[in-house]
Amino acid sequence: MPPDPCAPLYAADHLKMPDLPLAQILDKVIADEHVPYLAAMRYKDSGLRTRREWEKVWKKQREEDCRGL
Repeated sequence: MPPDPCAPLYAADHLKMPDLPLAQILDKVIADEHVPYLAAMRYKDSGLRTRREWEKVWKKQREEDCRGL
């Protein structure tokens, strides 16, 4: 499969780095688009409380699944 021509064009037009390798282009494009791993970095206090309650429900569901209920 031939290389995608969009990445070099993006690098030239938006990053002003036309000779950047594909891996570095992707790194720069997605650097600010990640979702933090830790729940504390994703949720406000109210969301953390709600998530704790959901985690209890999910744990019960997993236990029921293991018992075959």
